[in-house]
Amino acid sequence: MKYDVLLFDADDTLFDFKKTMRLSLQESMEFLGLTFRPEYCTIYETLNNSLWKQLELGKLTKEELKKRRMAEFFEMIGVQADPVKMQEKYQQCLDNGGHLIPGAKETLDALSGQADCYLVTNGFAQTQRGRLKKAGIDGYFKALFISEEIGYQKPRKEFFDAVFSVLGGEARERTLIIGDSLTSDILGGNNAGIATCWYNPHHKENTQDVSVTMEIRSLSELPEKLFSERW
Repeated sequence: MKYDVLLFDADDTLFDFKKTMRLSLQESMEFLGLTFRPEYCTIYETLNNSLWKQLELGKLTKEELKKRRMAEFFEMIGVQADPVKMQEKYQQCLDNGGHLIPGAKETLDALSGQADCYLVTNGFAQTQRGRLKKAGIDGYFKALFISEEIGYQKPRKEFFDAVFSVLGGEARERTLIIGDSLTSDILGGNNAGIATCWYNPHHKENTQDVSVTMEIRSLSELPEKLFSERW
């Protein structure tokens, strides 16, 4: 197998973040005595994605993101409530939300013993570690590389320099990053000089100036591609 060092993204690659987000948002609002409406999910998701993009670009810190998102969310939906309490409860719910993408555990199991798997994520350390354990997949990873602990975000080259300071520079030619985000995972792989696998279940068009080595629609395709002679 050409690529035997695999860097997996977490949210929307292994974890069904949309499901976890929806359930966490509902539980947190009801905890504060607020009425939850399904349309709030779209509003919050758009806001949250925008803030995370700013974080990737270095225009926002994680503390600023946590401080702003619930305050701005409440303002957008016209609700008077304590954003700090909402953020605390929401984060607690996320920490316990180990909802996996279909096929995630089976894919990791198929690759176990065949490749060294690592997690590379921009998420919060406490949340990612909690969800990995909750989902029962923490044992598949040799190490976790989390931006909050490294000090840099994907797609920054510095993030991947920190990764390969542990893995060794010679591992780059045998490394494949798997992720759903063109601007974080795939661009990050390009910046690091490693092969990329775009997990693209919704058949999106590649509108970014990034190089994709391989593309998959489902996680179950990954072992087959990696074990084939082509790769």
